[in-house]
Parts: sequence; structure tokens; C-alpha cells
Amino acid sequence: GLQHYELYYGPDANSDQIQSFVAANADRRWTPLPNGVRTGVYYLRARARDIAGNYSAWSTLFTFRYDVTPPGNPTAATHAANLPSGSWQRTSATADFTWTPPSDEGSGVKGYYVYWGDQPEGKDESPGAFRTNAAYVATGPLCVAGQSCTGYLRVRSVDYVDNFAGDWSTLYTLRYDGAAPTLDFTINGGVTQTAQTLGSLNLNATDQGSGVRDARSFAGNGWSPGEAYQTERSETIPAIGRQSWPVYVQVRDAVGWESTVISKSVYFEVTRPQPKSANFWLLMGMFNGGNGSHT
Repeated sequence: GLQHYELYYGPDANSDQIQSFVAANADRRWTPLPNGVRTGVYYLRARARDIAGNYSAWSTLFTFRYDVTPPGNPTAATHAANLPSGSWQRTSATADFTWTPPSDEGSGVKGYYVYWGDQPEGKDESPGAFRTNAAYVATGPLCVAGQSCTGYLRVRSVDYVDNFAGDWSTLYTLRYDGAAPTLDFTINGGVTQTAQTLGSLNLNATDQGSGVRDARSFAGNGWSPGEAYQTERSETIPAIGRQSWPVYVQVRDAVGWESTVISKSVYFEVTRPQPKSANFWLLMGMFNGGNGSHT
């Protein structure tokens, strides 16, 4: 007849370590770890011994899989067009991402809740936001050509026993600049006439997306080379007086969009009229006092 059972409970699927004995005629009940276990796979293994001292082979009676550990989130995503995250570009405003699945200590990652939109802390745990594959492709662009926008790809992982990752993670920031900069300017603070060939251009340029990067100007002597954008720059008009000279300015943003060429004209007058004082007019009257006809 049977004498007792020898028992093992732990993570080793092939263990023959004896942790407890249960008599054959006793209540066949054993609580090996009354305080519970951490996430993992555990095996209840046993063998029997008869009164004559013969043993059965070890066998696995039960496999216990327990997962209380939240999965991790992916750390980063890749855009199909190889666009760097966080950098302004003019190639695509459409989400087309893949990422490497994160590790999970227990049951494994079942899928992800995905948010895609213009909110830096956006979240979406609706049924339609869940996907099992490590990818997200939007049906259309976040903004259309002629506009600029920033989109955020954010995910939260879920494992097979519905443990959620601790929080949402931003995997990718897509910055799209589809808008050219705009420009206006004045010459010497807004004058329309000057006696100097060297003038000051007061620039006022704006850009929706990547920002104004450089500017160039032209006043009859060829376009100047592009220089870092500043709100004030100088330009020289030809030294030919008594005519209007157009001045052209254009700016460009950080992704290469150029503004419309804007022109303003200034009249160049070398001999500008000089103001006359009251004494000047009195002296002129004295010189002209004897003018006229005499008989």
C-alpha cells in the first residue's frame, strides 16, 4: 500500500526537490506558499512511495500561471518615410508607424490602446482605439497641404490577463510644415523718399511651423545671398537719382518653403529741397527789391 506523497511546488518544470510529505491516509491538501507568489509559472510535482520503499516517477500534477505585473510600453516608433521624431519636415502629415513590442514578465502583451492627434497628453481607451498589431496607420493626414501641424502617437499596452501599463507613453512626435512663411517690410521705417543709397529694411515675417530661417533682398544689384533672418537688414539702391527704385525681399523657413517676393519702392532724390528760414526770405526780398521796369 501507499505510505506517503512527496511534493514540490516552484518554477522548475523538472524539479525532483522534496519540499513536503503528505501521508497517504491524510487529507490530500497542501498550501506551499501561503503568502502567495509573484508573477510567473509554477509547477506542482509529486511522486508516491509505498510501504515497501518503492517510488513512482515524478509527475506534474498542475501548472499554475500567475500574472500581476503590468506590461511595459514600447519606447519609440518608426515612421514609414524614415522621418525623425520631433523634427520639422515637409514630406508627410500622415501617421504610418510601427514599433517593437515591449517585454512582459507574465502572460505577454495582448495589444495596445492608441491615441493619434494634436494633444500632447492625449488618451483613448475606447474599443475602437485597441489594436493587437504593433503598428498604426491613419486613414488621412492630420492637416492638409498649406497648413502646419504637430501630431502625437501615444500608446498604452495591455497584457493577456488585462493588466494595463502604468501610464500612456508618447512614442513619436510628427511635425509637419506645409505652409510657406509670410512677409511684410518697410524701408527706413516707412519712408517713400530718401537721399541715401544705403537703406534699412524693417522685416516682419511669420511662419506657422518650422520658423523663418533666412532672408534675401534685391534692389537692382542682384539678389543678396541668403542670410540668417533678422528683423532689420540693409540694402543699397543704385546711385541714380530722381527716380523710384523697387526693393524686393523674400524669406525662407527651416524646411525650405519660400515666401512670396514682396516689393516696396523708394524714390531716390540726391538734391532734396532745403528748408528756408524767415531771415532767408527777408534777404531774398532785399535782393529782388530793385527788380522790375524803370522809365
